[in-house]
Amino acid sequence: MEKKAFIILSCLCAAAASLSCAPSGDTVRIGTYNLRVTVDKGDNAWASRKHRLVESVRDNGFDIFGVQEASLDTQAELPALLDSAGMEYGCWFFSPYSQDGRGGKAQGIFYRRDRFRLSGKHFFWLSETPDSSTVNDTGSSGRFRRGGCCATVEDLEHPGRRFFFMVSHGPLNPAPNSRSAEIYNEMERRYNTGGLPSVFVGDLNAPPSARASSV
Repeated sequence: MEKKAFIILSCLCAAAASLSCAPSGDTVRIGTYNLRVTVDKGDNAWASRKHRLVESVRDNGFDIFGVQEASLDTQAELPALLDSAGMEYGCWFFSPYSQDGRGGKAQGIFYRRDRFRLSGKHFFWLSETPDSSTVNDTGSSGRFRRGGCCATVEDLEHPGRRFFFMVSHGPLNPAPNSRSAEIYNEMERRYNTGGLPSVFVGDLNAPPSARASSV
């Protein structure tokens, strides 16, 4: 199987693409959302946005999608909202703000339970010590902990078909942001040892011309 890499960038709305993994033309619809931590007010408050998000997932028919900035409340509520709308998604979250990966401001992977199974789950931090939780995004824009998570996705509809899926929320400060592409590549090589088709989604906090987008 030819190895292919896709990058999907997100800001405050969905980004979408399709991955073709077989000569038959079967596709996987892929998306990503920055959910924004639940601090906004008015029309941008989570209470106002959450039902539009569910409609967006339904309208796009995503088979698998990434999320960023998922608060603890959102991690509990969004799967239930999708289930109540008749969409059965499994999910897995990683917060870079704790060493065990649990907590708020998380990234995550949502996947159709009837089609996919995740295995080989891993997470990492965007620093020279990717296995340790550190404040690694520092500068005039603030101090943050940034990282990513990844997994092997098994397609239950097509036994033997697998691909590698990674999601991240990139650094906001320019210097650490410019170094992030090398770490993404390093982590892809570390965890995608079988050379599977590779999909990378997230909010990189960078335009397509930036170094961070050169993955």
